[in-house]
Amino acid sequence: MIMVPLGWFCLMKLFPPEFREIPTSLESIRAELNALGGLNTKEIRTLVVFLTMVTLWLGGSNLEPYIGFKARELDGVKYYNDSIASSPSRTIAGLHSFRQKLVLIAGGISAGMMLASTGAARWLAWGMLSGVGELHPVLRVLAVIGMVELLKIFFSSNSVTGAVVMPLIIALAMDIGMNPWILAGPAGIATSMAFIMVTSSPTNVIPYSSGYFRISEFAKSGVVMTIIGILAVTASVAIFGRFANMNIW
Repeated sequence: MIMVPLGWFCLMKLFPPEFREIPTSLESIRAELNALGGLNTKEIRTLVVFLTMVTLWLGGSNLEPYIGFKARELDGVKYYNDSIASSPSRTIAGLHSFRQKLVLIAGGISAGMMLASTGAARWLAWGMLSGVGELHPVLRVLAVIGMVELLKIFFSSNSVTGAVVMPLIIALAMDIGMNPWILAGPAGIATSMAFIMVTSSPTNVIPYSSGYFRISEFAKSGVVMTIIGILAVTASVAIFGRFANMNIW
């Protein structure tokens, strides 16, 4: 809620509107909508695939008896493979020729996985986390969120960042005698704040593929929004954290 108005202000300053009023009317929009007619075959197929994908994602283990996929168990915890739900998304990608988007996403994830598999990611994260224990708890949260956002530039993927950083943050919190949730909670939120790199999230790739702005322009506004996000998450934890067992005062 804090980030929404600040994000709007950021966009208005960095990307001023090119016109004050939309050059159309409600009547013309309705006329164009009526002219489109009903859904064609491809649109119906895409809608069905999308609804199926969402149903499989939300249904999870409840659908196991009906579609036959099994959960794998590790240390007594069941994990469900979402590949069955992701296959419809590949169908959607094929229907609309999202090749460039998929290449960007796959390239970013591959780069992050390479850093993780070689140990470079762990070395970098530990190096940046080494002095956190000496800071005030509020500054610890601020530093951890800032570190996560910085590492995302190198890892180029939300998933890779979370997989590499979260275990290290939990271990660090336990080493300094701190409730792991106090650092892991804000860090988990930070892994979803993909504002700088286009490849960090499919959500970023979709508007970039429209061709209306360059990667440098995306990164420019992303840096500003990342700073806003870091401060907003830290402030939220400091103000409301006590209600979620995250008191940092």
